[in-house]
Amino acid sequence: MRELTGEVPAAASGHTLSSYIKERWHMADSLLRHLKWQPGAVLLNGHSARLRDVVQAGDCITVHLEEADGRPADPAAAPPTVLWEDEDLLIFNKPAGMAVYGTYYGGGVTVADTLASYRGPEQIFHPVNRLDIGTSGAMVVAKSRFIHDRLRQMLHTEDFIRTYLAVTAGVPSPTTGVIDAPIGQAPDSFTRRVISPDGLPARTVYRTVAENEDSALLEVKLQTGRTHQIRVHLQWLGVPLVGDCLYGNPSPLIDRPALHARAIRLRHPLTEAVIDVEAPLPADMKYLISKL
Repeated sequence: MRELTGEVPAAASGHTLSSYIKERWHMADSLLRHLKWQPGAVLLNGHSARLRDVVQAGDCITVHLEEADGRPADPAAAPPTVLWEDEDLLIFNKPAGMAVYGTYYGGGVTVADTLASYRGPEQIFHPVNRLDIGTSGAMVVAKSRFIHDRLRQMLHTEDFIRTYLAVTAGVPSPTTGVIDAPIGQAPDSFTRRVISPDGLPARTVYRTVAENEDSALLEVKLQTGRTHQIRVHLQWLGVPLVGDCLYGNPSPLIDRPALHARAIRLRHPLTEAVIDVEAPLPADMKYLISKL
């Protein structure tokens, strides 16, 4: 259970507990409403308090962030490759072929399973930057709903930068640029996404790192987070990912889209320390790049 503690400054004297907590920890209204009905979740000077209670300078506020995990998981799975961890969040190297949960994929080890083997089946986790089942690399999970809310607010800002490596069939023109094209669901498919004027805004920044006549290695950064965004944008640009059967370029050299979440740079939502992690290239991506 995560515990937040703070002392009320003079400037907040006379405010309600609710307004102090929102300002002090940038807590979402939905989580505050959840805490409201949890006995002992919010303490004022060591005693249970109501969110409408008034605080005074010097008061000690304690918030208990306790949650129950409602999703089954298999703790016998192999543990994750952890890249960074503290009591609030964990960043690990997700292998390709692993879904976050097993609900829609009919079996196989999931992110939920591998984290259960590491932290225990009773521990809850909240995925922040979800990776497609075929995408490998650095993935952030929050250990509480509170941290999840804070990190989601930071996504697509300078405080949460994700960098991908992608191998494409063909060389993009121009070799460096920004793809700004809205993405919506394909009318004939539950899974596929397409460029659509009625879709949600989507921006992808790319830079060609290396190229030959038939392919390119790109560094890609997301400024939004739409489903299949990199895959759809690169196909629309005319350079689909190598190995991406859904968007038009299967390959005998790799059996999944050639996309790897190489690095994450984020500012910790509580300590404000800058966290830099890098996920090494998996063997199939190394092999593909060596062949191309």
